[in-house]
Amino acid sequence: MLQNRLFYSLKLLEEGFSINEAALSSGFADYTTYLRAFKKVFNCLPSDF
Repeated sequence: MLQNRLFYSLKLLEEGFSINEAALSSGFADYTTYLRAFKKVFNCLPSDF
C-alpha cells in the first residue's frame, strides 16, 4: 500500500506537480511524513527525480 502511494506520487512529480502537492495528493498527512517514506523506499529524495 505504501509503495503504491509512493509510485503514484512519482507519476505526479513527472507530470509537474510540486513535491508538496504530490505528497498530499498521494494521501500523506504532510510533507515530512512523505519525505521519510520516500527516502526509506527509494533511498533518495523526491527532489532527485
